[in-house]
Amino acid sequence: MLNESFSHKKQRYSVDSGRVFIGNQDNQGGWHGYPAGWVEVPESVRQHFENAGIVRKRDFSRNWRWQDDAL
Repeated sequence: MLNESFSHKKQRYSVDSGRVFIGNQDNQGGWHGYPAGWVEVPESVRQHFENAGIVRKRDFSRNWRWQDDAL
């Protein structure tokens, strides 16, 4: 997922089945990712994924807030 992610302000964003994941780089150069809701994602990043055809508006509404049972 990291290879297909989108970088924005020291974070990387990736999408799987309409759900978003946010990655942060640690001090040793490794990455730690976690599932998130689209509400946590900057508008410019949401627009990037929508314009690229990776997500649709319904993906945003279905996954607006992250839910533990969504995975």
